[in-house]
Amino acid sequence: MIITVEEASKALLEGEVVALPTETVYGLAAKFDNEKAVREIFSLKKRPQDNPLIVHIANLEELKRFVFPLDQETLSLAKAFWPGPLTIILKVDTTLVPSLVRAGLKTVAFRVPNHEQTLEVIRQVGPLVMPSANLSGRPSSTAPSHVEQDFGSHVPVVDGGCCSKGVESTVIVKDKDNWKIARQGFLSKEQIEEVLQKPVESFERDGKVISPGTKYKHYAPKATLRSLSELSDTRGKVILGFRERVYKNTKKTYFFSSVNDPEGICQSLYNILRQLDHEHVKEAYVDMDFPKNGLYQTIYERLLKASHNEKNQNVKHLVKGVESNV
Repeated sequence: MIITVEEASKALLEGEVVALPTETVYGLAAKFDNEKAVREIFSLKKRPQDNPLIVHIANLEELKRFVFPLDQETLSLAKAFWPGPLTIILKVDTTLVPSLVRAGLKTVAFRVPNHEQTLEVIRQVGPLVMPSANLSGRPSSTAPSHVEQDFGSHVPVVDGGCCSKGVESTVIVKDKDNWKIARQGFLSKEQIEEVLQKPVESFERDGKVISPGTKYKHYAPKATLRSLSELSDTRGKVILGFRERVYKNTKKTYFFSSVNDPEGICQSLYNILRQLDHEHVKEAYVDMDFPKNGLYQTIYERLLKASHNEKNQNVKHLVKGVESNV
């Protein structure tokens, strides 16, 4: 069911859950301090409660409600990338954010989304938790129809069109004096380093989950995904590939975009993974022959996580290796 911004704001203030658009993916939104509504999100998504949520705020000034003083590097990152696809994990006064949102941690992830409809809702309602509007582990929603596929009429949605970025925000955390990437996303390591003027590392987990999208299977269709490099002959196979390449005698080919267009690949990625399920594809082969730097690194990581299933042990092993470096 499609609703307006005003209807969404009213529903959220009354303790309901709605789906809202962002530039990255659609999210299931609830007031961050309404425990009943937050629990409803976990229930709807079938999401484990040890997986923390991102608090979405309207602007940098609103962050000072939770974190003060802000150090200069945090301010520089926020000014450079907010509103936008960057999530910053910061230590907070734990009395200000419910434990369910924090997954019991002393830190909270914050983001200012770059979508005017959702920013207007946040201005009217206040901070929102807003994990991706999909069943836990499945491909994220980048269009209203995707939300309806997963939740039917149970979750009303504000129609903000197709998401312009198509993959989740990059999540970073400060560990002593070093910034580390806790989840790869639309912003590359190189872009963040350019602002900080120093290296950014990968976050090594000690068993704790400090960021969404780093512990459990994610972004995965029901189809088994394998690397195209495993094939000597593409005849009769389903291929996920790139527009300028020729895949001979395939059963069907899904084209992400040009291999030279990482932003276009991101925009089409989850839609294609969802198409596989819609068309009851059981197995598909992915062309993984593309650069592994910048935004391509996020695309590579998402495809590996989408391959994380019991039927594909070789890729599953690779995913674990990637996860340890996220």
